[in-house]
Amino acid sequence: VIYVVLPSFRACFYISLYFSGPFKLICSPPTVQTEPGQDVVLSCAVEPPFDLTDQTVEWSRDTDVIVHVYRSRADNQFLQNQKFRGRTVLIHQNLKDGKVSLRLINITKEDEGNYIGESLILVSCVLFSVIRSSPFPLFILRVLCGLFIKCLHFYNQVQLPAF
Repeated sequence: VIYVVLPSFRACFYISLYFSGPFKLICSPPTVQTEPGQDVVLSCAVEPPFDLTDQTVEWSRDTDVIVHVYRSRADNQFLQNQKFRGRTVLIHQNLKDGKVSLRLINITKEDEGNYIGESLILVSCVLFSVIRSSPFPLFILRVLCGLFIKCLHFYNQVQLPAF
């Protein structure tokens, strides 16, 4: 069997954690492969370990499509894009150990896109590539980890007079 690999499409998942401190988010494994119709688990962990049960965790795609939101000790499906409803599972029992694992169910070609997270403190990116090959396309997730300090929340600013 000969496989021909064509140009790949790349997108990025970002995970958002809303807390501060001397923490970083580590993701593994660096590469996950699956076929269409399969499930994928994106795994990240806070170092040093920190209980995330009371924290906010968000996964989103592009800047306006919410993939999954965990807030106030519960998943918030009202904020989740309809396309992802019933197709994501945040593994809650791992949160107390500082682990954030999101299961994407029944991966399809329509899942392509730029997956972006908004964070005040920690962001970790999981690179999502679709490689078209014969006879079946493979979905590959490469995990890129790092600490980015960003503020992607915008507020109306009022100019105060100088004294």
